[in-house]
Amino acid sequence: MNARAGARKLVRSGTPFECLERLLGGGLLALLLTAGGAAGQAPSSATVRALSPREAEALLRQRGEMDAKSRQVLQRAVSAYGRLASLETISQDGLVASIARLKRPLLYHNLQRTRQGQTVGLAVSDGTRYHEYQERKREYVERDASLLARLALPVHVRLFFTGQKPDQILTDLDGKPTAREYAFKYGGRSRINGKDADIVRVSVMARAKDGAWHAFESVRYYEAAGGLLLRAVSGKRTLDVENRKNVKLPTDRFRWRPLPGVVRGFR
Repeated sequence: MNARAGARKLVRSGTPFECLERLLGGGLLALLLTAGGAAGQAPSSATVRALSPREAEALLRQRGEMDAKSRQVLQRAVSAYGRLASLETISQDGLVASIARLKRPLLYHNLQRTRQGQTVGLAVSDGTRYHEYQERKREYVERDASLLARLALPVHVRLFFTGQKPDQILTDLDGKPTAREYAFKYGGRSRINGKDADIVRVSVMARAKDGAWHAFESVRYYEAAGGLLLRAVSGKRTLDVENRKNVKLPTDRFRWRPLPGVVRGFR
């Protein structure tokens, strides 16, 4: 299987997966962590629930719901990411591996590959312009880098950028609402890779390509001592994250370099 076919297999067009893969940080390069089941597998109805237009509108309008303990955990996470000058993360979920590099104020580089080394996607911001490439389409799009303050980005990098908040409405590349985490509930303590972690159960809504909204639950594990995300689970899919704080990242790593045979999309 070539790289393009392999990447295409990760995303199901016409289902919630195109949007949900953004949230998972696999397939497209974006949002939180959501879809039930591994990429390319249909989620069970118990994991992903269709929302009526009225339900979706109500959830977008309402204030985010947080119990006292989950609010404390999330505030600590926002502060922990906010204090960083730079961050490098290595994440994997068994299907897709990602290396993301972030630097103040708006420098971002995220390369995603399958376990076989096939490119899935690439996102690059040089601080002024943001580029996002999808292997399955063999094209990239370009936007103003200020979009990172509200763009649906992978859950393990999103809070690094000033302006991003746990319960805000997140947008797609065209600035349209595409996802929101709308309810948070504390789930106790656990141990993740030898570290104490606070568990937060997150109710998420996301818009599919056809415009329909879906809801599902994601479980997040934040390091109790440091505040950064260590793990995110939804359905059968688990994303493990290794964080390297305040590493030296040369600015030239954040330059967009056109890929051979790749065209610019004009959406």
